[in-house]
Amino acid sequence: MRPGSEALAAAAIEAIERCRGEREFLAAIGALYREADAVIARAGCDCRACGRCCRFDRMDHRLFAGAGEIAYLLQCPPPPEGIRGPLRCPYLIEPHCRARGYRPLGCRTHFCYPPSAVQDAQDAYEPFHRRLQALHEQFSLPYAYVELTGALAALGG
Repeated sequence: MRPGSEALAAAAIEAIERCRGEREFLAAIGALYREADAVIARAGCDCRACGRCCRFDRMDHRLFAGAGEIAYLLQCPPPPEGIRGPLRCPYLIEPHCRARGYRPLGCRTHFCYPPSAVQDAQDAYEPFHRRLQALHEQFSLPYAYVELTGALAALGG
């Protein structure tokens, strides 16, 4: 969400808030994440929890997530000691993610190691992302795809 896109921001916040109240929807996201984690593990990816890929500001990386993913993530409130700011994930208390079990699909499919398996993990993103979108349709919930740290900041996280 960029300055000047208040209408988009309001729509995205509304979508996230609606998703947060739907327990069955959030449970379905959890089940989908467990399936994605299994596929990624079979690809041979191993997160060393170094925090390098989580430093969006240093890596010149933007992580986008759907409204349901952010609602799922917010089941684990951001820790008060997390650093807030543009492209800073408040869940990263270096070098560890304090929301590892709740992290979005993009976090689950982006790896630094091992290089031979990274592409397989990244290839898993699109089919699971389409299934996340389908969950929004199945539960009649609005879908928004927004930059994660901006959405968290807009929500007070």
